[in-house]
Parts: sequence; structure tokens; C-alpha cells
Amino acid sequence: MKKSIKLFVFIICMMVMNRVNAATVYVGNDTTTAGARNRSLSLELKDADLSKYKMVKFELSLSGTAYASIDGVVPNAGQSFSSENGVYTFKSADGFKEGIIGTINYSTKEQLADPFTITPTNIKFYSEIDENSENIEVIDGSATSGTVKYERPKSTDATLTELTVSQGTLSPAFNKDITEYKVTVPDTISIIRLSASSAPGATRTGTGSKNLNMGDNFFSIEVTAEDGVTKKTYNVTITRGKLTEPSAFIKSLKINTMDAKLSPEFDSKNDKYTVLAPAGTESLDLVYELEDPLANISIEGNEKFVTGENKITIKVTSSDNEKNQTYEILVTVEEETTTTKVVAPVEKEKKKSKGLLIVIILAILAIVAGVAFLLFRKKKKDKSTEPSINDQKNVLEPSVDEDNKQGLYDGDKTETYNSESFKQVIQNVNEEDLDKTKEFNFKDM
Repeated sequence: MKKSIKLFVFIICMMVMNRVNAATVYVGNDTTTAGARNRSLSLELKDADLSKYKMVKFELSLSGTAYASIDGVVPNAGQSFSSENGVYTFKSADGFKEGIIGTINYSTKEQLADPFTITPTNIKFYSEIDENSENIEVIDGSATSGTVKYERPKSTDATLTELTVSQGTLSPAFNKDITEYKVTVPDTISIIRLSASSAPGATRTGTGSKNLNMGDNFFSIEVTAEDGVTKKTYNVTITRGKLTEPSAFIKSLKINTMDAKLSPEFDSKNDKYTVLAPAGTESLDLVYELEDPLANISIEGNEKFVTGENKITIKVTSSDNEKNQTYEILVTVEEETTTTKVVAPVEKEKKKSKGLLIVIILAILAIVAGVAFLLFRKKKKDKSTEPSINDQKNVLEPSVDEDNKQGLYDGDKTETYNSESFKQVIQNVNEEDLDKTKEFNFKDM
């Protein structure tokens, strides 16, 4: 009895399996990422003999995620197809052949992070195209689900997560967003090793051991993101210099800016200074020399000065990164002045002085002219009052009677004509009258 039951179950299972294998709607597999659009899965019919089926109907079911959707079914070219209310119908008057009959389109959202499946449901195979035909055979078809495997989107991160050097120290300290670095090593170091790690999925080139020449040596590390497109380059300048004692002091500091002078004079041990800068100064031209050529120096505040006080901070770190020194320069920028406020009074004063000088000159000329006029008038008046020739003769020829003629030759009379009163009279006589006087002959009188 038990054997009969087992045989019956086996026959039933074989019948079911044959029916399943007899006509199957098969959905292919795919791999996708979040946010994919218009992705597709293959849609096939499989059976040992499909030619006896001329029509198939089915629906599609999506499971496993809420962040995907079925956009529809697209038949192959020349395939008779219709879709209504989520029911997809394929027809073939000559009967189906095994193979792909179309594709299933689907889309995903950005939140997708899990795989999902698409499964044909309610499958019916028909022996006739017309559902109302007599003697039509209808069977339930089997289904093979298509699995869509979720794959994380490829990263666009092309940054380094770590960068180290076997000698010296990176300056500044490593930061994935900083792409320029400097390292100083003494002249005894001829080889250095650059080591780095990058973001997941990214690749990098340029690391490893590097030979160093004296002076600056330039190296680049290029990182390519997982997507194979995004790239980023990190540059490292390694300076191999003379061996010196590590120091954080500035050896000398000068200002090349015109009319700006450091006060007091620079002393490496003094860390505070002042500068008086002319109006309009925006920065100082600082020229410095470090005691330790391999030391690192940074200058802050030496730009965009404002009128009044400005502070420049100079920070020095020794080559061994163990010593630090800070210098401060307080810069006072003078206020802007205009030339009109100073020049105008000077010009006014010059004009005033010039006008006064002209007045003085005119006054002097007027006085000179007045004096000349008065002298002219006086001279004219003096000429008008001079005695005539006859009057002069009367003065020079006093009346002398006969009795006294002889006395004219006496000494006393001669002295009379030679007296001071006579000389005064002579002074008032012009040269012409004097000449006439010289002709006077007392003997003829």
C-alpha cells in the first residue's frame, strides 16, 4: 500500500514538473546601482516544444525593495504584443519558439541599497490566438524570477587618506584637502620614501623611494577615483640642504618699503617692533634671512593695511619642529593728507607779499618823483630871483668919485673887495658874469 502511494505521488510530481518545464516565462538577471534609469532584464520563453502555443499572458511582480519600479515591457521587433492593466500579451500565429521575446524595463531610486526580484505571475499559455475558439487548450505556465543585484555606485573620491615621509616632516600637517606640501632634510639624506593610502576603490601613483639632489626636489602623487574618471594630484617639495643647527630665530630682517623703517633696529632676540608707514601703504616688503635655512616661516597680516594700526605676525619653526619663535610688527599707517590745505595759504601769502612789494616800489617812485618835482620848482624859482647883469655890475661897480679913485688902489680898498661879503656876492654870479667881472680893470676907473 505504501509503495502504491509513493508511486502515485511520484507520478503527480513528474506531471507537475513536466507542466512546469513544458512552458516557462523566464526573466534574466542584472546588476545595478542606486538611481539607475531605464535598466532592462531579458524576457524569454522556454520549453521543449513551444510551437503548440500561440499566445501567452502574464503579469509581473517586483519584491525585495520599495526603491525600484517596473516601467513596462518592450517586445522584440516584429513581435505581436499588447499591454492592458498590467497584463502583458504576446501572440504568434505559427506558434512560439524558444528564445527572447522582449525586455522588462525598470528604474531605481537613490535610496536603493538592496537587491530585488522581478517575477512573472498569472502565466497562461493558449493553443489558439482567439480565446473563444472551440477546443482551445489553456495551461498554466511556470516562471523563473529575475534577480537584480544591488551594487554600490562607484566612488568619485580621489583623495588621499594618509601621506607620510620616511625623513623630515610634512609642512603643513597632512590634510586630504591640501595638495601642496614641503619637507626639509639635511644634506646627509639622499633617499626618501613617500607612503600614502587613498579612499576606497581609488588607485594612486608616485609613491615609493625617491633619490634626492641637493636643493629642491619635486614629486607628485596622482590619485584616480574608483569611477576611473575623477583624479587629484598631491605635490611634495623636498629640500635637501646643508646640515645646520635647528633654530627658530630670524637672522636678519629688513623693510624695503619706501619711508617705512623698523623700530628699534632688528635683533633676533627681540620679538616686538613698530613701523610708521606713509598713507596708502597696503603691505611691507619684508626681506629676511633665517638662522636655520631649513626652518619653516609663515607671515600673517602683511596685506590690505588700513589707516591706523595693523599687526604683522611672523612665526618660525625650526627644521626639527622642536623650536618655535614669534615676531610681531605693529604697523601704523598715517592718515591721508591733501596738498590744498597746505599749499593754498602759502600761495596766498606769496601773493600778499608780492602785492605789498609793488605798493612799496610805487610809493618809493612817488616820493622820488615828488622830490624831483620840488627840486625842479626850487631851481626854477632860484633862477627867477637871480640879479640881472646890470644889477651885478651895480654891485661890482660901486659909485666912486674922483677923489676916491686913487684910493681904490690902496690896500684897504682892495681888502674890502676881498672880504667875505664880496665872496658871497661872487658866489651868486654865474660863470658868464664872472668872466665879465674878470675883465673889470680898476686902473681904468
